[in-house]
Amino acid sequence: MQTKSTTPQLPPLNTREGEKHLYKLVKAKHKKTKDIENFLGINDPEGKLLTNGKLVLNRWREYFNQICNEEFPHDLIQEINPTQGPMQKISQSEVQDAIRKMKNSK
Repeated sequence: MQTKSTTPQLPPLNTREGEKHLYKLVKAKHKKTKDIENFLGINDPEGKLLTNGKLVLNRWREYFNQICNEEFPHDLIQEINPTQGPMQKISQSEVQDAIRKMKNSK
């Protein structure tokens, strides 16, 4: 008396049905990993999770607008007087020395 196998019988891979079945399995496996990679959740200011695409994009816009335009305490920058007089010209020997010091293919 033979016992029946509990695992489903898969079509051979060298047939058209087998190729289709394998493609479906690979696609399903890829989709499971893609759901994790493309998670679009973000918390709103009250701490509730947003998952709607438009609401998430608006929240990101609000967040970056807030952090980019927020004033923070910082030291004052001292003003320095500009350099007076004519600029010195760069000599040809200085250029040649700089080129020699550069690495190849730069």
